[in-house]
Amino acid sequence: LPPGYAPLVSVLEFERHCMFEGWGAVSNKGDEEMPYVIQSYRTIGLEQEAAALEKVFSAYSLHAGDEDEAYHDSLRKAYRSVPNDFPEMEDRVPIMLEYVRAHPELFAVSR
Repeated sequence: LPPGYAPLVSVLEFERHCMFEGWGAVSNKGDEEMPYVIQSYRTIGLEQEAAALEKVFSAYSLHAGDEDEAYHDSLRKAYRSVPNDFPEMEDRVPIMLEYVRAHPELFAVSR
């Protein structure tokens, strides 16, 4: 696939996981995938969301498992500790669409 798809799919997949699993999505992505998810938000122009998720990822590393209510509270507080103009997925969708529109070359198949 063209290079624009990887970060966009990473973000959309993470958003989907969050919709159904809440902060459990962070533990599902884990130590190996979360840095790429965070970088993907930056790539598509959602710097504040990336910064908030960095705080979440740091808080995640302090907990043993996502079954503990303290885990979810800690991650929620970490997320809210960073100013974010786009805290809801619905707020982020227009930014994602703008990324696609502004970079059509990243979504074109070269032949």
